[in-house]
Amino acid sequence: MTYNEIKTNYKWTVKKAPDVINLRDIDGRFITLTETRYTKRGGRWTETESTTELIPVEFYLNSVDAIPFFKNLGGREKLVLAYTQYGHIPVEIQSISPYGENKTVRRFTF
Repeated sequence: MTYNEIKTNYKWTVKKAPDVINLRDIDGRFITLTETRYTKRGGRWTETESTTELIPVEFYLNSVDAIPFFKNLGGREKLVLAYTQYGHIPVEIQSISPYGENKTVRRFTF
């Protein structure tokens, strides 16, 4: 993936985390995604399911770039950025359903 492809296809992501452009260097390699689902029991979140898989860079960029869409649907999205070997980029997405009953945490490991 080239610099211009990332810049035109993932405008929101590049605006929030400009260092995401550096991910073009890992083309062909995969990112580890750990997805954990929680349900609300009383006042606490309890883990119900956890999965780990390898994803391509395009899936990562699509996941991060979809955050404004899910916010418009009524859910709550929190983006956590951290310093990695590729710069200051998103490493975790926390999503809470519109009714506040389900929560999904996606952690990306590079």
